[in-house]
Amino acid sequence: MEQLSLSRDAALMAPEVMARLLMLDTAQGPQRAILWPHQERLFEQMRDSRRLIVLKARQLGVTWAMAIYALWYALAHPGTTTMILSIGEREAREVLRRIGRLHESLHPQIRRWWKGRFTSEEATLRTEAGTSQIISIPSGSTAGRGYTVSLLIGDEAAHWPESDQKLAAVLPTMADSGSVVLISTANGMAGRFYDIWAGAPGNGWDTLFFRADDRPGRNSEGLASERAATGG
Repeated sequence: MEQLSLSRDAALMAPEVMARLLMLDTAQGPQRAILWPHQERLFEQMRDSRRLIVLKARQLGVTWAMAIYALWYALAHPGTTTMILSIGEREAREVLRRIGRLHESLHPQIRRWWKGRFTSEEATLRTEAGTSQIISIPSGSTAGRGYTVSLLIGDEAAHWPESDQKLAAVLPTMADSGSVVLISTANGMAGRFYDIWAGAPGNGWDTLFFRADDRPGRNSEGLASERAATGG
């Protein structure tokens, strides 16, 4: 099997390499992860940037990509803490559920190398080199405080309740350590997320923009329907 043809070290070379070992939940059932070009671009930029803001269209598989990257990062960087902040509790639990499903889809031999324990808010991943955590919680005024975080991912950050105050509370905790990735669909031309986007790259943030047609197979009719439904 291809899963066993990759050594433990080779599988950790890059998230796109480890993705070859994973299965995704789809409407047609579990399927082998096959990355789209924009997902590979996201992985590359997340590795290279300490401050990254991503503006995206909907239904581009970014949540699955984020889950793959978080799992890879935790395993490739033993002893680190990754924090994912979502709009609410339901979304936070869904992200962690996906990460758990990805870990579960690894071949049993590989899971013996990287043992995982999952709760509703946290994944603990143990390797010979150390133990990593992935914490997935709702955005909140106290979220992120009290942790030494190596990677912070803000999912749909432009849509958090009281997003300006929450971003203002979270971002200073990452000023001197770790990497920050803010990902969101658009929410108007105001607010902290928009200000960061509009001020880049002069403010020290790198940017990525994913359009609706970055998803392979989308035709013009489908795009027109989506834009009509969202007012785009």
